[in-house]
Amino acid sequence: MARTPAQRTGERRAAAELVAILTAHPDLPVIAWTVGPAGATLTGQVNGLAPAE
Repeated sequence: MARTPAQRTGERRAAAELVAILTAHPDLPVIAWTVGPAGATLTGQVNGLAPAE
């Protein structure tokens, strides 16, 4: 199924926001993301343990 121009715009906005968050917080642990069919689900998995603060 082809994405509409509005969907592509939303995806670009979401990606830009994620870049801003990661740039502002370089100490966040690495997360592997998996997107389900048609974007219906999003699952994140932290790769490694971070010490409790």
